[in-house]
Amino acid sequence: MNEKLKEKIELFKTILDRLPQGIVIVSPDLKIEYVNRNFLIFFFPGMNYKKFIRNYKDKGKKLIDIFDFKFIENSIIDNLENIIYTMPSNTTARTYEQVRLYNKELNQEFISTLTIIPLFENEKSKNVIGYLLYIQNMSDYYGIQDKYDKTKLDSITDALTGLYNKKYLYETLINEVENYKRTSINISLIIMDIDNFKKINDTYGHLAGDEVLKRLALIVKNSIRGQDIPCRFGGEEFIVILPGTNLYNATFVGERIRKKMEEQDFSNIGINRKITISLGLAELDDLITSNPIEDIDPDFLIEKADEALYYSKKHGKNQLSVYYKNKIYPLFDFYQIYETF
Repeated sequence: MNEKLKEKIELFKTILDRLPQGIVIVSPDLKIEYVNRNFLIFFFPGMNYKKFIRNYKDKGKKLIDIFDFKFIENSIIDNLENIIYTMPSNTTARTYEQVRLYNKELNQEFISTLTIIPLFENEKSKNVIGYLLYIQNMSDYYGIQDKYDKTKLDSITDALTGLYNKKYLYETLINEVENYKRTSINISLIIMDIDNFKKINDTYGHLAGDEVLKRLALIVKNSIRGQDIPCRFGGEEFIVILPGTNLYNATFVGERIRKKMEEQDFSNIGINRKITISLGLAELDDLITSNPIEDIDPDFLIEKADEALYYSKKHGKNQLSVYYKNKIYPLFDFYQIYETF
């Protein structure tokens, strides 16, 4: 890789990894040099960063080896190479609507808005050292159903709730932890559990229990951002991964979910009582400051959040507790302690 291009990637990757759109940086000959997290989520669901680098970047693959680019609104422009190699030297950016991306290896098709930004050696130079491609998946907007392999999609999705499943949770967390080690972008993790769920199943039946699970899943989906990752961890346990979010801000997400669940009316399925959840929260940045970085993995992060969940259960349920600086705090105490550091 060109050293100047490598410097630019190192300079900007922390910002690029936070963006909600897919980002790819390629060399002048279109070899892949960098992709952000959302590029993988959109176009390679379930694949972690290390695997993508091993399969594509390390093998010197070009972007056009993976994708066919068809420019729907302009039939004269027939491929990405022609676009890039005919760009005037003074171009700062060009945007193309309705670009059809066909993933040749996964047999998937997307309609996207594509912005191409030349990366120059410096502000005064006209020497192009690479290109940044800003890709926004617009398939739903244009009413075109992505041709996902249904088996692959089913393998990362929980059939009952529509949330991601445990397999995808671990794949994503592995990727996020590795991403943290490269970029220091923080991750918070919330784990939640429906209080007295066995009693709900025993009293009202498993069909009613399933409806409660689906209702909580919907609340979770409607309470988080697009880049957050909601998963069903197993049984009545759910996990939400919050990239780029610290403990303090994550508490508001957890409390929003908890309060919405407490306010739900389940009388339409024969349950005439409030149903509540207990939650635990941990943050990668906090764990790194208190533990050797080599000890930090997805299980460690989940374990600490689960310890906080257990504290919530033990101390009255229907509450959020926080793992912070090797201790567990109920929410009110956490706010007081957090403000002193």
